[in-house]
Amino acid sequence: MEEQDINPLPVTKKRPEFLSVLCILSYVGIGIAVMGALVNIMINASGKSMMFLQQNNSLFGKIIDNQDEYIRMQHVTGIVGIIAALVCLAGVIMMWKLMKTGYFIYIIGEIAPPVVAISLYGHSGFGDMFASLYMLGLVIGFIFPIAFIIMYGVNLKHLK
Repeated sequence: MEEQDINPLPVTKKRPEFLSVLCILSYVGIGIAVMGALVNIMINASGKSMMFLQQNNSLFGKIIDNQDEYIRMQHVTGIVGIIAALVCLAGVIMMWKLMKTGYFIYIIGEIAPPVVAISLYGHSGFGDMFASLYMLGLVIGFIFPIAFIIMYGVNLKHLK
């Protein structure tokens, strides 16, 4: 008598729990990033930022040397943030489906915002004293993207 396969369904690769957790955390982070960027764009478009910066008693208004450049930079970084978040979302969805290409797409989406912000460093609108603090903030801003890229990289062996 022949042995029959008791499980006629095709074997599918199971997603590791760590990868599932990373993807869920990424979905949440992407949602927060998109909402933050949209709020930033709406505030800048409404002129509220400029009004705030031009108040005589505003400490932040005194820190920024060139308010027009600052507002323009905020607008650009907001748009780049939304685009990068959508690129990350595409990558995370692909990794959720265990597709290796998603990892490389995700890297592009994670690295783009800090790289754009660093490239706009000279146009931040901040004076010399606060420009170094701005750069420190950008460097610190690389910590989470690099950490997630490394953690997803650990899971590359599970992606096809």
